[in-house]
Amino acid sequence: MKKGKPLILAIDDEVGVTNLIKNTVEDRLGWNIITANGGKEGLKTLKKHKTWVGIGPNKIDCVILDIKMPDLDGLDMLREWRKSEGFYEEMSVIILSAYEDQKKWAKATSPIVGGAVGYLKKPFNPDELVDVLEKVVIKKHGEYMKDDLREKSYVRRKELEDESK
Repeated sequence: MKKGKPLILAIDDEVGVTNLIKNTVEDRLGWNIITANGGKEGLKTLKKHKTWVGIGPNKIDCVILDIKMPDLDGLDMLREWRKSEGFYEEMSVIILSAYEDQKKWAKATSPIVGGAVGYLKKPFNPDELVDVLEKVVIKKHGEYMKDDLREKSYVRRKELEDESK
């Protein structure tokens, strides 16, 4: 785990999606990431690492969560997490979904049900993921980290552009 870097938890039942998120977070942002494949595994990961959730070293700064998963739907997973002993109210959640239904999105962002602070529609591209993550994580860390995180993200993106030329 890279010291001083945000830690992201990505939960999706599609391995290809979690791999895309993992690669984008590591390569484009240089941040730390752990993944879980499915709602049940995601809930276990959150409960196992409940002391990680929050701001500080080795803390989960943001969870990217698919809504529709066969074993445990994302909103049900959030409800379970909110009932658990390790629940951290300030945990930032970005919903990931192919749903077009605005009612589902409203439910996911409702503080009582989901409390999500961001939304990514499937299929998404890495630029959209980076933009949403930067907004959510920088907001969470506060103004004192805004310039530092943005500068590092910008430098990393420029390095990748130069490498691809």
